Amino acid sequence: CRVHAFIFKGLVLSKDEGGMYGIEQLPLSLHPVIEKALKVYRSEGTEISFNEGELDDFATYMDSCILPS
Repeated sequence: CRVHAFIFKGLVLSKDEGGMYGIEQLPLSLHPVIEKALKVYRSEGTEISFNEGELDDFATYMDSCILPS
């Protein structure tokens, strides 16, 4: 999210700010993984797990945005 914010908006964000940016700017389908990552970063959840599919979807979307075609 932080890389996306820098490339597309010229913003330099903290990790927390990057997560909030992702929730505000990225597709709704990516919000669950971003919200989970924020909870882990903020130490709000010790039993949070990610499934491979949601991580793959997030990575695929980000690759499509930030990698040259």
